[in-house]
Amino acid sequence: MLMKKPLESLPNKSTLAMAHYRCCYSCIARVENALVEGDYDLVIKRARDLIRSAEELKMLQSEKQVVVMLMGGETDGNQQGNHQLHC
Repeated sequence: MLMKKPLESLPNKSTLAMAHYRCCYSCIARVENALVEGDYDLVIKRARDLIRSAEELKMLQSEKQVVVMLMGGETDGNQQGNHQLHC
């Protein structure tokens, strides 16, 4: 899985960001498999998981942008968020 640009997250959230990134790829593969099998309920469930993880990645990116803007540079970002992995 190659990323065209680095994940944008605070340093202490990079593990969480990577887990959500992997979850997105996993969900895409699971959606394809469920679609081939004709299991439309599973297609919908995995698509929702994909959307949740993509939204979490977007939130992690936004958190970093806000902190960088407020602090004027990189930070270790010790804030705790309410991020959950769904995969």
